[in-house]
Amino acid sequence: IATPKIAPVPFHYVVLEEIYEARTVQDGKDYAFLKSAYSDDDLEEARQNPAIIHYAGKRGKPWQRRHVPAYYQAVVERLPSALRRGTFRDWRKKWLSKKGHRRYHVRSASLDQR
Repeated sequence: IATPKIAPVPFHYVVLEEIYEARTVQDGKDYAFLKSAYSDDDLEEARQNPAIIHYAGKRGKPWQRRHVPAYYQAVVERLPSALRRGTFRDWRKKWLSKKGHRRYHVRSASLDQR
């Protein structure tokens, strides 16, 4: 979704984390709006094969959470150690902010079983 003056952006380019982790695209809180721009098939295809997962909102970035999604952690573990180094800000957000304390539904449990 973009303004007509820029260009249409396919949803798979930047899938919202909330849609990516939903059991179905219809369960996502933004589904009511997204269905006005994309078909259910487009949304489901994007959810299954995202180019980028957009981490935004109250949950914060996954690297700043106490409970990092398994699919995200699997990518981190493949990185060279120099790229895995966190900052003081990351540590502070992970341990002192409210963002990392609440557990949200994540589809990574079902992904781990594949």
